[in-house]
Formats: sequence, C-alpha cells, structure tokens
Amino acid sequence: MKCFITGLLLWFTITLPSSVRGAEAMEYRLLTFKDELKTAVKDDATWKICGDYFAASDSTEGKIVHFISERMVAEQLATTLSFVTIDRIIVSIEKEATTPTVSILWRGWNTRFVLKMNAKEYEAGLPCIAVKGTEV
Repeated sequence: MKCFITGLLLWFTITLPSSVRGAEAMEYRLLTFKDELKTAVKDDATWKICGDYFAASDSTEGKIVHFISERMVAEQLATTLSFVTIDRIIVSIEKEATTPTVSILWRGWNTRFVLKMNAKEYEAGLPCIAVKGTEV
C-alpha cells in the first residue's frame, strides 16, 4: 500500500507541473480583420469596427464583441471566430504586447476571455470592448 501511495504521489509530482504549464500556454494571437469584412460592416448599421481587431453590436443579451484568433490544432493553424458578451471579457493592458492576444479561462458556464494588448490597441478597440462604448 505504501508503494502504491508513493507511486501515485510521484506521478502527480511529475505530471502536475506540465499540466500547469499547458494551462498557461492557452494564449492565442488575435488576427486583424480583412478589408472585405471592414467594408461589409461599414454598410451595416448594427455592427461597429473598432481598430484592427474588434467589432461590436448590441443585442438583447447586451453588447456582443467579435474577434478572430489563431491557434494550433493538430500541428496546423486554425482560425476561431469568437462572439462574446461584454461581461465575459477582461482586458489586460501590457506595455510590451506587440500583438493583441486572448487567453481563455474555462470555468464551465463562467468562461472568461482575457484580452492582452498594448495601450494603442486598447484605445482603438475601446468603443467595442468598453461596457458603455464610449470613445477616448
């Protein structure tokens, strides 16, 4: 029995740090909107483009924010279209961020999206990612 418990503890000691590192690595780069999308949204009164990375629209559930992220799936790049209510977004302004990224904090029904960006991208995206939609 002692050997079993010791083996189990060793297994957790070896595998747990790699699991924690894997959780931290779930940061995805945001992609800029293509010109075709910007042109299509320009003529649509319900959607608003903010900067190169964000779009927003009002709905019965509140403000919906749209962004596109890129991640590796089975060693290939995959594009993910996200439509998220504003209450699920957390913004982190980081001086050294060159490209905005998103980290997904999975908590069942309470999933959060952490957007990391520099001040310039934050200012451009603020009308879309702010609760009231005010401009700077």
